[in-house]
Amino acid sequence: MSSGNESTPSQATVETTGTSPAKMKEYPEPLASHEDVVRDLSLFWDTLRRFHSILATKFM
Repeated sequence: MSSGNESTPSQATVETTGTSPAKMKEYPEPLASHEDVVRDLSLFWDTLRRFHSILATKFM
């Protein structure tokens, strides 16, 4: 449930650390609505894989 006081930014940043200075990455725009992802298991897995592909992170 949502209280109405919560706000979800359309884009946020992720900080990656290492030996070099931190690099900032932006989250992509949503690939599907929350309602659609919750309703459809295939869409959930597809958007999860695409999310990791866009961010160049490892999908396990």
